[in-house]
Amino acid sequence: MKIKIIAFLTLIIFNFNTFYAQDKFYLDENIVEIDSIEFKKKCKIHILKCLTYKTNSVEVNKVLYDFAFGKLSPIAYEQIKKTLIQKSLKNIDNDATLLINYRDSLYDFEIRKKNYDIHIQEHKDAKHHKFTFETFDKSRKKWISKQQKCSSKIDEKFNTATFYVYNFDYGSIEHYPDLGWIKDRSIFKNIFFQIYGNYRYLVLKPDGEYFLCGSHFSDSNLKYLLKNKDWTKIKSDFKESYVSESSVGVGRFKKGFNNHLEHCF
Repeated sequence: MKIKIIAFLTLIIFNFNTFYAQDKFYLDENIVEIDSIEFKKKCKIHILKCLTYKTNSVEVNKVLYDFAFGKLSPIAYEQIKKTLIQKSLKNIDNDATLLINYRDSLYDFEIRKKNYDIHIQEHKDAKHHKFTFETFDKSRKKWISKQQKCSSKIDEKFNTATFYVYNFDYGSIEHYPDLGWIKDRSIFKNIFFQIYGNYRYLVLKPDGEYFLCGSHFSDSNLKYLLKNKDWTKIKSDFKESYVSESSVGVGRFKKGFNNHLEHCF
């Protein structure tokens, strides 16, 4: 059953519809089965998050890290850099930091509307705004404009190379022509974005050291990563936030640094 659950987590689960799960599981951040009480306790830890994945027969409630640090081998780094250069036809300086914004799936208006209607049905007591093609189109154009301004400013100031990568397209890629989306051939999915909905972007240094972001991360924190070659202090803040099981986080991962108002990506 554990193999079944792990394989299940790699699937794309976005359109929940109405499911009646027969089996319900709770997994911690290390894919160890826990009970619902321990699950709820872990969900309160600031640098962790909890997501639910459903099929007709299984409901998996999973604890995930909101952020992660790691390091690639020189060979793996060069493979990623070479892939980006080939797909984008852009030059990447040897000392440039890579910033990869990743989306597993790009959805068109019809799919977005269908999922929005399902969300409303599941949360009838909450207040919702109307979701029309006009609001969708306005929001999309606003997001594209913001991404263009942010990536241009950051690339110039911090010697980064920003890219937008996707895994699947459901009739939406044609509506985002100005971001130069790159089709993932599983390299990013297999290395960094295995679990759907976990991380949103990757910061990858020339030496192979990387940071994965899956939640709100302020511009000041992102700029800190981009201008500092030594990540020892921020990695220590992350570790302390986790070990202490803090509900507010520590240092750069303390609430306030990760506010909802100020972040480009």
